[in-house]
Amino acid sequence: MNSHASSPASVASHDEQEPAEALVSPALKIVLAPKFEDGEPYAREELGPDIESHDSPEEVVAEAISQDVVPDSEHVREQLNIAEKLGFIGDLEGMVEFAELALNDPNASPRQRNQADILIRRASSL
Repeated sequence: MNSHASSPASVASHDEQEPAEALVSPALKIVLAPKFEDGEPYAREELGPDIESHDSPEEVVAEAISQDVVPDSEHVREQLNIAEKLGFIGDLEGMVEFAELALNDPNASPRQRNQADILIRRASSL
């Protein structure tokens, strides 16, 4: 039998112990924010001439993004549709051939070229 559990005096001695905060050394305490007197303004440290201030970011001018929308080609849409169906039935060579036709078509939109490239990469991973 545990002698500490049965003794009421041991429970009382635990209650009389100092809180854990009092046991912490003052050197280990962390001050999170400086304390200011009421009404005291925050004083900024002046920077020397060789130190840059990070208050004002540099302005960067980006290139204009083209808003030109290239319409999808109906012929390329049919080629991509056939390529997807060939891939569905397992004819990966046929899928790659039709995807390459769509990719090399001069009338293909960037979106259609991207879709053809995805089909070609999908076939190469299988």
